[in-house]
Amino acid sequence: ANGDQRLTEYLATAKRRPDVLYTVQILDSLLTPLDGIAAVSNEKHARSMKVLESFCDCNGLGLLLEVCQMCINGSLPFEGKSIRMFFGSGLRVLAFVLKYMPLDSECFKADHTFKTVMRVLSGLSHYVALGNLHGLSVKPENLASEEVYLYQLSSALLVDLLILHPELVDSYISPLKVRSPVIDTLLFSPERLIRQRMADNILRLCSTLEKPDSVHLKERLLAFFYEQQRSKFQYPGTCYEYFLLMSKVLSSSIESEIESHVDRASTLLEEEITWLSTYLPESDSSALIGGHLHLVRSLVQSLLVVGKVTEQTMRGIAEIIIYRFIFPEATFLWRRSGWINFTKPVNYDLVGSLCSSVSSRKAAMELVTILCQGSITVMGVVTNGLVEASFKTFETPCWEYSPTSTPRPIDGYVGLANAGATCYMNAVFQQFFMQPSLRQKLLTAGEIPLSER
Repeated sequence: ANGDQRLTEYLATAKRRPDVLYTVQILDSLLTPLDGIAAVSNEKHARSMKVLESFCDCNGLGLLLEVCQMCINGSLPFEGKSIRMFFGSGLRVLAFVLKYMPLDSECFKADHTFKTVMRVLSGLSHYVALGNLHGLSVKPENLASEEVYLYQLSSALLVDLLILHPELVDSYISPLKVRSPVIDTLLFSPERLIRQRMADNILRLCSTLEKPDSVHLKERLLAFFYEQQRSKFQYPGTCYEYFLLMSKVLSSSIESEIESHVDRASTLLEEEITWLSTYLPESDSSALIGGHLHLVRSLVQSLLVVGKVTEQTMRGIAEIIIYRFIFPEATFLWRRSGWINFTKPVNYDLVGSLCSSVSSRKAAMELVTILCQGSITVMGVVTNGLVEASFKTFETPCWEYSPTSTPRPIDGYVGLANAGATCYMNAVFQQFFMQPSLRQKLLTAGEIPLSER
């Protein structure tokens, strides 16, 4: 016990960085047998518990939290690997305290203790997620596996704490004078694993809290989501997890038949349809497109359950997805075939498919699938259109085909007929067609006046 007290005194009085780092690392190693495998002896486990109790009796928890706050604020200027090592050990020590010390222990008696723990964990996870933790000296885009580990450890502890003390949820979701760490992490963290973990943690929190607290949490999250919808995203390449979480929270609220959310979801679906109709592609927009498509799918799926989406709306969405996001080249061939009634003229500047990645095309196909499941009419329209575009054949055999100077029929993707030993040339033309920039120039070329031909 005397040795444990000396360690705590070092923690309280250390002025040099190595003293603080080594003290926390020693505590970490002394407590490690608490989570050891079955081979760890009862004697070692009991000894580690004695260390933990002695540490807490000497106000070790308060001192550890104080040093953590100093490190986050830059008062103890750790750098690079040292700060990773300190927080790695410090978070494990904190985890042992929260896991093994009874809630009525002396170390938890102070009114502000759990709030201080929440602030430390929230601040650490927030700064690590954005690459802003003092002393890491890394660019946000270069976050390493150590930072991801620190985020996973601190965020998991934070969720455990909020489940035990739901009264702290408000302080975490919407801290005073600070943007919500949830929205910041989901939209601005450059590391996909961190954004994914944040979404998983919030969903875990929503599903674990009791109903009044869970409903309140969803209300606060949706308020942030609706507010964020009105502003442009600064990082369209990192917002997919934001849309994923928004979709699941909104669907859960709609399925609970909360009338205000049902009405808001109907309005949001109209706004999303407008976005799908007018969006112009940007660089690195695959995540943004996939996120919007996922959100529309969730809205349609949830509103179908409560009977708040019409067949006409679903057909309109299907038309937009087909001719703008999946098969835009076909719109030049389908626009006079009559299977789609375009309400607006085709934008000839958008020849390439808006869904340029596998993930966004998958999201578009899944949305069309939901639309077809919701309406047999929509399924018939989509099926007939795809068959018309892909499988219609010429009425005459290819060996009797005679090319003409008139425009080709509106038959969709029918390939090029062999006009007599032209198969190799046709293959070259097909290759040219599959080059987006060349295809766009050719298909958008205007008519040349007769006097200039």
